[in-house]
Amino acid sequence: MERTLKHYKRYRGPTQPIATFGRLLESGERWFWVHCNNWDCMHSVACPLVPLAIRWGFTAEVVATIRKSFRCSCCGDMTTTLSAPSISLNVRGAQPFPGERALRVVQPHAWLDPMCNLYSITSNQTSMRELARFIKDMTGNLPALPGVFPDYMAPIVRNNQGSRELAMARWGMPSPIFALKGRNSDPGITNIRNTASPHWRRWLGIENRCVVPFTSFSENEVLPDGSKPPVWFSLGEDRPLAFFAGIWTPQWKSVRKVREGETTNDLFAFLTTEPNKEVGVIHSKAMPVILTTAEEIDTWMTAPTQAAVKLQRPLMDGALQIVARGQKSDGG
Repeated sequence: MERTLKHYKRYRGPTQPIATFGRLLESGERWFWVHCNNWDCMHSVACPLVPLAIRWGFTAEVVATIRKSFRCSCCGDMTTTLSAPSISLNVRGAQPFPGERALRVVQPHAWLDPMCNLYSITSNQTSMRELARFIKDMTGNLPALPGVFPDYMAPIVRNNQGSRELAMARWGMPSPIFALKGRNSDPGITNIRNTASPHWRRWLGIENRCVVPFTSFSENEVLPDGSKPPVWFSLGEDRPLAFFAGIWTPQWKSVRKVREGETTNDLFAFLTTEPNKEVGVIHSKAMPVILTTAEEIDTWMTAPTQAAVKLQRPLMDGALQIVARGQKSDGG
């Protein structure tokens, strides 16, 4: 009987690695291409099979069934397909492993780590109003949120009918249609890199831009023992207020979680870009787009799209510092 993907994700028993990392890199054994299907991206990288075998303990023949577990490292969309020029048991004549186009594997399955998917907001509404200059506050008595995870409700400042307002929305924008093939729910996309993609470009107009208040955000550090504790970054030890540049969409109907069924939510996500020096030491792929001044916020919220997207750049080196390690929340 064919085993399901759910079974393989649950299985954690000991397995024999198909090959060592050394053999993998030196020969043509046991690797496959991960291709992005987003026509505005079309990125491809070579992926070692070994980390998958270590993690899930299954054979090469079922690799194709786990393609929906991959998110493109370039555009962020879950639009990948797999091809396997080196999966056959007979590796004679197989393509050599293309190291220059490979995912950089520091630890087994470290390349599956998400980008910023945890942040905190402990500042008060008065400070948010002074920096983001919103007119209306729809959040009531907003408590401190020392740990905001994907799919959580969190405050955003958005353009709504010609004025700026502070409101609550659910973290995770709608996934592209082709990324949902075979899925019965859409947990949403939290980080957006490829703003040239048609899927994201439609939400870059002024009416769909927002800023997301935060006081610190975390990235996972991969340690030699395989653990990945959070490392928290902020603009200073006192956790001063800043904002992520984001987008939002109102009243989106979808199944976020199967047990909930279809729900209607205001959704948001924020942009990412190349990491600066401090973040790059911990996470070499990306960092959130951060706005630190009222002028930058005004530009993101009111400027034409071509001018606004110029803000999708790393924060300058030295602007961030590590303020906490190893904890799932940061209360300051």
